[in-house]
Amino acid sequence: MANEVYKLYQYYQGEELSCLYLYSVLEELLKESPELKPYLNDFDISSKSKDLGNYHFGRRIIKVNLPLIEKCMPKHPQLLAIEVIKHELEHARDLKTLEEGKDDIESLIVQYGLRYYAMRHGLDRLIDFADLDSSFLEKETIANYRINPEERMVAIRGWKYVVNIFKNAKDSDELRIARNRLLKQYQRGYTKKPFYVEAPTLEFLLKTGMFQQYIMLLDRIYEKNYKFDTRLLYGLPITEKEFDTEIQQKVKIKE
Repeated sequence: MANEVYKLYQYYQGEELSCLYLYSVLEELLKESPELKPYLNDFDISSKSKDLGNYHFGRRIIKVNLPLIEKCMPKHPQLLAIEVIKHELEHARDLKTLEEGKDDIESLIVQYGLRYYAMRHGLDRLIDFADLDSSFLEKETIANYRINPEERMVAIRGWKYVVNIFKNAKDSDELRIARNRLLKQYQRGYTKKPFYVEAPTLEFLLKTGMFQQYIMLLDRIYEKNYKFDTRLLYGLPITEKEFDTEIQQKVKIKE
């Protein structure tokens, strides 16, 4: 049975990107994840934002820039729109995760990326010997956007969702585009060095001054011995072979 978002895409394919389409996609995505409804107070379609989309954690509002989506992917704006809305809803999911305060690896990753927000709202559960300032953390989090593990994770999940709804449309432009975008998000932040691959989450912790968390995460990685899929999603260390070949295999892209 075809996914309802995929049916919407087929129905609106070839037309100009419309507000009705964006609202319809959001509605279907919320039907799939009703637990996120309390984390969304409004959906604003605007041309004023400099970003394709944005989620305001305090106000719980998603903003989507319709003209910019059309400009960035003129041949398939409806495709990009699905990813943008799903991406921002994943930020809402991370706010839910932050409030729940569990001790699993995903909750830890969310804490890292949203720590400045957590500190300001009584949600910070991390331990640090240094007296970190939320304003400093926000500034450094913005400066290190590309390696922010929370941002990287939602980008992966956004494009993975698109790949999954087009997976039966084999040899289509849409599936090819989605797989290539997903590949880039999986590779995002990893840097090949002599003899090893630098992991984005570890680099993020160092650049944002969370040195105690860096040490504690290394200990956790050694203790838990996470599988490749987990390490890749959360920006943890991977091998050169995994970077060179296994990521492409995962998204089914031939060299």
